[in-house]
Amino acid sequence: MIYFSDFGTGGGGGPVEFVGSKAYSGTATTSFSITTTGLSGGSDTQARAGDLVVLVSSMAKNVNAATLASLSSDPGFVSRANIAGEDTYGIRQQVWTYATPSDAPTVTLTTNETGSRGVAILVFVFRKAAFGSVQTAQSQSTAHVDPPSITPTVAGSWIFVSGCSGSSSGAINYSTIPDLTDTRQQAYNGSGYDVSSAAGLKKDWTSGAFDPSAWTWGATNNTNWSMASVSMVIVPG
Repeated sequence: MIYFSDFGTGGGGGPVEFVGSKAYSGTATTSFSITTTGLSGGSDTQARAGDLVVLVSSMAKNVNAATLASLSSDPGFVSRANIAGEDTYGIRQQVWTYATPSDAPTVTLTTNETGSRGVAILVFVFRKAAFGSVQTAQSQSTAHVDPPSITPTVAGSWIFVSGCSGSSSGAINYSTIPDLTDTRQQAYNGSGYDVSSAAGLKKDWTSGAFDPSAWTWGATNNTNWSMASVSMVIVPG
């Protein structure tokens, strides 16, 4: 397992507010128009000026997960993580954040891949929040997500955790995602290169490291499968 750290800038204020989330899925031949309206599960149905948008793309891939998704009509998303689990059934997860200067931004995500590889996209929106730091983990030979530990340094921080699996088992959801609230899942059957994706929040962190528990997947594991995961600090801002 590999860990990577990228520390950004923190902010004061708060408390952080969960605005809502949404999901998309399809094949890698599709370009996705990602909107920040139609959110659910939080305090609002769309992003407003000043909100923090977190965009997560998870794409299944054969043998290695070298292909990168790209954004166009991009109002200013910043790449925060780009990781791959590279087994026979690989997986790549990319994470961007965007501090919205106006209401409800839209961006187009293009996979730059051919064939019916499964793609799952998650959008989470936060209010009175800013990007803090990120840790990543990736692994071959397992589809079981084991998110990385991360240590916030700003009082009132939340932790955003995402994970994904590449398999040949169909559109399988995770049966257990411990420690996290406000979870959203999305899976897609990519005709043999299938993706499972989920994310959630740790909103009651007080001090020290947070090491999320491993997730339970809804299928028997296979050593040809892969996983990737991100833990990211959201600070009051």
